[in-house]
Formats: sequence, structure tokens, C-alpha cells
Amino acid sequence: RCIIRATSGGSDISEVTVDNCIVKDCGADGWSLFYTREIIRNLTFKNSTLYNYGGESIFLANTNAQTHTFTFNMQNNTIYKAGKDGAAFAWCNIPVAYASTSTYNMSNNIFDTPFTTADTRSAFIVLANSGTVTCKNNLAVNYPNIFTIAPGAGWTTSDNNTGTTT
Repeated sequence: RCIIRATSGGSDISEVTVDNCIVKDCGADGWSLFYTREIIRNLTFKNSTLYNYGGESIFLANTNAQTHTFTFNMQNNTIYKAGKDGAAFAWCNIPVAYASTSTYNMSNNIFDTPFTTADTRSAFIVLANSGTVTCKNNLAVNYPNIFTIAPGAGWTTSDNNTGTTT
């Protein structure tokens, strides 16, 4: 709950943008940068650095918004020592439903080293029920399975990524 935590519900937020920011030291027990029961239609995280972040996700939706299209853009970021491991975590985590027309775009990001060296699995790119995922020109170093997505029915995916483990 590092940047926004909104738990009352009922609001409709058209856009949230994080641009050219440094987010650091959010703690080993962090949840998500954005944890909300509000409907968010567009979330952009770009040109930023995220490090020493032990949280679960950049975005964790906590409201059922099946009739709303969601757009997630993560572009031109450096992510270092960040993210919890495990099947329940994702950089964009939609455990409740957004519309099948939702899109998840991740491009030109560098992911280097999970938050703890004990991590044997890294967070998914996206964890959602449906939508279109496009991942292009991302580099992952020491992040096992970083480009694994957890698709449900109705997924369309496209990727062009590089991953290494040392």
C-alpha cells in the first residue's frame, strides 16, 4: 500500500499516471503500489525506477468491474530488487474481473533481481481472467519465469523479450 490505497469503493477513476518517478524502500511486507476497490480505467507506470520494493504488485484490483475496460501500460522502467515470488503475485494483478476488452502493455522495461535472493519464482507479468497482453523488448536478469503470464479464457498474447539467469 505504498502509493494509493482506496478501500471504500464506488468511485470511477479515469486515469492514474506515474511518470519519471523513483519509488524505493517500500518494505518487505508491502502489498501493492496501487491497491484499490475503486474502478481505475487507465493506469500508466513509465520512465520510472522501482527498487528495494518487497511488495506484491504495481496494481492490485479489488473490485469487480466486468463492464469496464482497463488499460495497463508499463513502459521504459527499471525494476531492481522488487516483487514477491509465488503464483499469487503479478506486476498487474486482476483477481477480479475487468472486461475482456482490457489491454496490458509492457515494453522496454528492465527487471533485475527479485527482492530477496531466496526467491525461486518471480511474479507473473499479468494475472487476469481475460484481455490482450503485449510484452515487447523487456529484459529480465535473474528473474526466473518473469515472462510467464497466467492467462484465462479469451487471452491474446504477443511477446519479444529476453531473460537470463545467472
